[in-house]
Amino acid sequence: MSLLLAEIVDTDALLEMLWTAALAGFGVTAAYGIAIAGGIRALDLGRSGRTAEALLLGIVGAVGLAVVIGAIVFGVIVMVNK
Repeated sequence: MSLLLAEIVDTDALLEMLWTAALAGFGVTAAYGIAIAGGIRALDLGRSGRTAEALLLGIVGAVGLAVVIGAIVFGVIVMVNK
């Protein structure tokens, strides 16, 4: 019976899918959190007159947003090419 399951389920592909999905899920979620936190902190610091810190955190937020958008584009490209 176990030989039959080994022929039906490609365990290497299944394990690869599991770790890549976990990594992508954590990575995209973290990047989105960084984008939100950077944007909010940049707005708060900008209102208090700390423009240098606001600019730095605005850049951090923009990079986080770029990572999220890049992950979405990459996912669409992978789905279209499969």
